[in-house]
Amino acid sequence: MPYGKFVEALNAEGVPCGGIYSEQYFDGLLDEAIASRGFRRLFSPKRLKEYRDSLHELKGNKLVCQTTVAMTQNLLLADNRSVDQIVEAVAKLHAHSAELAKTSKTS
Repeated sequence: MPYGKFVEALNAEGVPCGGIYSEQYFDGLLDEAIASRGFRRLFSPKRLKEYRDSLHELKGNKLVCQTTVAMTQNLLLADNRSVDQIVEAVAKLHAHSAELAKTSKTS
């Protein structure tokens, strides 16, 4: 079942979840850190460039960011019965994944 359909169906089962991760090494934060005075004092320009260039070698990171289902910490630290309900909801979706893949609105 496609990611979006899984998230939609899990939310419909009463389990709030969604996507949360993005490829943060392209959002400018690492460039800002690499350009900082502290980093420039500790590392040579060559080493900083090598580090920045190595971020392109993080194979699979994009897929992980696109397919991770995030749930809040308090949801996962709930009592045993509440956590069991999450497991039951996922098992239910798994059992009906073929039908859900055909009928859900989003992909």
